[in-house]
Amino acid sequence: EDEAMALVFHQVEAVAGTDYSVVTSGESGTGKEMLARVIHKLSNRSNAPFYAVNMASFSKTIFEDEFFGHAKGAYTDATSDKIGFFE
Repeated sequence: EDEAMALVFHQVEAVAGTDYSVVTSGESGTGKEMLARVIHKLSNRSNAPFYAVNMASFSKTIFEDEFFGHAKGAYTDATSDKIGFFE
């Protein structure tokens, strides 16, 4: 396990020095959010807000609407444009 963790820490340091967006995935309780926080803390964006999002809590439709937004009239209840999180 020590070799596996050393590899993880090496990858964390490597990705923290980039402008890449990172998605962590895995079983519940494995430390995904902690890992993401470490990457953020070591990054050039550490002064910017960090947002942890539990993707399992979103349906596909709500995810797309919240993260990508929608245009007025895109569906029945879309009475105005909505800017998504990624915009």
